[in-house]
Amino acid sequence: MSSRETLTHIQVQDIISESRAAGTIAHYADAIESGFAIPEQIGRGAWTQILVREGLRLGVLDVVKRQPHVHLLDPDTDPCLTSMFYVAGRSQMSLRALGTHVNRADYSYGFYLPGVAGVEEFPAGEQVHIVQLTMSVNLFREFCLSQPHRLPAEFQSVLDSRQQPFLFQFGILTPAMRTTLQQILDCPYTGFVKRLYLESKALELLSLQFQQAIERAELAQVHASHACSLLHPADVERIHAARDILSDRIQHPPGLMELARLVGLNDFKLKQGFKQVFGTTVFGYVYECRMQQAQQMLQARQMNIEEVARALGYANRSSFAVAFRRKFGVNPKRFLI
Repeated sequence: MSSRETLTHIQVQDIISESRAAGTIAHYADAIESGFAIPEQIGRGAWTQILVREGLRLGVLDVVKRQPHVHLLDPDTDPCLTSMFYVAGRSQMSLRALGTHVNRADYSYGFYLPGVAGVEEFPAGEQVHIVQLTMSVNLFREFCLSQPHRLPAEFQSVLDSRQQPFLFQFGILTPAMRTTLQQILDCPYTGFVKRLYLESKALELLSLQFQQAIERAELAQVHASHACSLLHPADVERIHAARDILSDRIQHPPGLMELARLVGLNDFKLKQGFKQVFGTTVFGYVYECRMQQAQQMLQARQMNIEEVARALGYANRSSFAVAFRRKFGVNPKRFLI
C-alpha cells in the first residue's frame, strides 16, 4: 500500500455523510436501488447497488482513491454469501482467524464471514473496479438443494450446521465471465426491465463461477484417482490406516519410521503414497489437523492458549503460537478477545 496517510473507516464515513448533507455529491436511494458518487476528498468514482431479486443484491464499485483507505469489516450478524469479481485493481483483506488475502484483478472470489471481523485495505492512485453479488443463505440453499455434493467443501458448510467462515479463490476470469460482466456494466435498460436483465446476468455470472469451481474440483479428483491407481490397492489401504493413526494420535503422532512400521510399509513408499492419496505430506496432515482443532478449541472459549497448546502436543505456548500464525495469519489470543 502507499506510504501516504491512510484514511480510516470512520474518516471515510464522516466525509461521505458530510458531503451528502452539504449536497456536494450525487446520491440516491429507493427500495430497489441506491448509489452515490465518491467525494473528491476521498478520490473519484461511484458505488451503486441494486436488489435484483429477494435475497440477491448486485453492487458495483469503481473508484480511484486519493489516499490508502482501510475499510472496516464488521462481524456479520446476518451472514450472506458474497462473490467478488475484480475487473481492475486489488485490495488486501485481513480477517480474524483467516489471515491475510490479496484480491487482485482478473480473479473472482467467494467468501462467507459469519461473526468474523477484519479490515479491507485499498491502495491510492489505482483504479479498483469490482462487481459484487451478495446472496442470502436461504436463496443459496434453494439453488443448491438438489446437488449440494457438487459444491466445493467450503460452500457445503454454508448449507449445514458447521457455518464455517472462509475466503475462496475461484480462479481467473474466463472470457464468458468477462462478457457477462461487461453486459452488466453496460446495461442499456431502465426500470423493471433493468432489474429483470440484471437478475438474469447476475445468475449467469454465478453459474459460470461455480461451474469453474466444480470443473476444477473434478479435475483434481481425476488426478488423485490416477495417482491412487498407480498404487497397489493393499498399499492404499495401509496409507488410509496411517492417516487414521495420525488422527487418533494427533497429540503425540508417531514419526515417519514408526508410522511406516505400524502399517507395514517402508518409509519411502509411505511418504510418497501419502502425498499421492491425500495431496499433502504426513507432517502437513498432522499440522492441518492440529490447526483445525486449535481453531475449534479457541472458538469454544473453554480453554486458554496454554491448555490448547498442551492438548495438541506442543511443547510450549510459543511454538504453538508460531504454528498458529503460519496457518491463520493472526495470534491465537485474537480468538479470546
